[in-house]
Amino acid sequence: MGHECTKCGSSDAATSYEDTGLTHCFSCEATYKTEGGYTEPMNEFKNETLSEVTEITTSIRGISTETFKKFSYYKGPNGEHVSNMYNSDGAIVAQKMRYKDKTFSWKGDTKNAVPFGLNLWRSGGKRITITEGEIDCMSISEALGGRYPVISISNGAASAKKDLKAHIEHINSFDEIVLWFDNDEPGRKAVQEVSSLFPPGKVYTVNSGEFKDANEVLKSKGKAGVLQHYYETKKYTPSGIVNANEGGFDALMVNSDSDEVYDTQFKGLTIAKGAMTTFVSGSGMGKSTVVREIGHHLLTKHGLTVGHVALEENNSVSKRAYLGIEMNESIISKKKWQEYKVVSENVTKIKAAYEKVIGTDRLYLYNHFGSLDSDSLLNKLRYLAVGAGCDIIILDHISIVVSGLEDMGDNERRVIDVLMTKLRSLVEETGVGMLLVSHLKRPSGDRGHEDGVQVSLSHLRGSGSIAQLSDKVIGLEGNQQDVEHSHERVIRCLKDREEGEKVGILGHAIYNSEIGRLLPTEVEETNDGFTAENTDF
Repeated sequence: MGHECTKCGSSDAATSYEDTGLTHCFSCEATYKTEGGYTEPMNEFKNETLSEVTEITTSIRGISTETFKKFSYYKGPNGEHVSNMYNSDGAIVAQKMRYKDKTFSWKGDTKNAVPFGLNLWRSGGKRITITEGEIDCMSISEALGGRYPVISISNGAASAKKDLKAHIEHINSFDEIVLWFDNDEPGRKAVQEVSSLFPPGKVYTVNSGEFKDANEVLKSKGKAGVLQHYYETKKYTPSGIVNANEGGFDALMVNSDSDEVYDTQFKGLTIAKGAMTTFVSGSGMGKSTVVREIGHHLLTKHGLTVGHVALEENNSVSKRAYLGIEMNESIISKKKWQEYKVVSENVTKIKAAYEKVIGTDRLYLYNHFGSLDSDSLLNKLRYLAVGAGCDIIILDHISIVVSGLEDMGDNERRVIDVLMTKLRSLVEETGVGMLLVSHLKRPSGDRGHEDGVQVSLSHLRGSGSIAQLSDKVIGLEGNQQDVEHSHERVIRCLKDREEGEKVGILGHAIYNSEIGRLLPTEVEETNDGFTAENTDF
């Protein structure tokens, strides 16, 4: 019976034989003792006595007796269905038994058996169709009146490439190779693998639509339904490859949601859907504050749906932070919040802010505590983008995701590479805009970024993939040691994939500790720092 091979892991390519005590995998060609102990490939099955068979005398699953006879498909002594399998010389060398529970077993010289039905067709011709199973093969042949070549792989989707590789010359002699595999994930994977055997542009595919396979089409829609699918073949194109002319000129001129670009309160800084923007700075310079300010702006000024994943704070803090921005009040700390909310007139302000920011149902948070593994997080981000319909997702911050992974060891760079690649793929797949927060490594010398050292791409911590895969990288600069100017921030663009000329200082901001906000300002630059001319407090 077909089952998982304990050596190569193929899900249904292994068959155990009680009489010999051996298991043979038709995917990796390993033969081993059923209880374990791998051996070299053996020939114990070559001399097995083949089963006596009888003709099938009634139509089954829409397939006629004539088609069964043509393909040497019979009934076995115990009611099982038996496929006689041939070698390249046209001699019967093996049998494949199919049971009512859809499992199977083999007899004979399986190694020299050609794919099911291949013995019927000479080399060369217009088109050959390949299926994933004998029943589907005969279903298509039934609809075609037995006039055109149809064959099947012998051992399921997992071994499709290996089954066909040995007969590539014969199959490649046809002008067109049509793959009609099962409409499921193993079938789609098998199409990708098999298509690589043949020259580009030669392989065509058939999609069963709402049906799993060709036989289901036959049973539901008859021969006409099979023919409809058969003649709607599409030239196979590797995943990710598209014709630039797809959709034509009109499609080019129509803006999609992922093309949208939004201004922010910070001069020269825009946020786009379908793009990844990373914010970096030294410790305590306001990375989390600035992305929250931008999130609030996009939520309230542009009416976007925002997902904010703040991994260093709980959701209560995040809610208070957004409400504080709306009210222009510092209420993040528990102490200030307790003092603020007990004043009766403040309750009215809180409620108004709540209705504008949270009551819209356009702000999503992530209750992450207890689960920080990257796969779980990515699933949550995917839900925010697809399920919740977020236009923008804020992830604060990358480093804590990495630090939460077990067995990272010294592989921080590799782990960040993988994470950034997955985040980038999510952006490309869904069209969501993503704002990331990342830490910096300490620059060489005695001074750090907190001491006013200018930020550069080379300072990004952990991996160059952060800069490489981000569309924009924005740095915050300031000098916490300068008492007079410690509240001042320079907003610097380190990378802009779309507009490279914008690299450099975009603007300035001032942190107001009384209200806990980082706000843009027009400045007059001096040698010592900058002096605010107009700050929108």
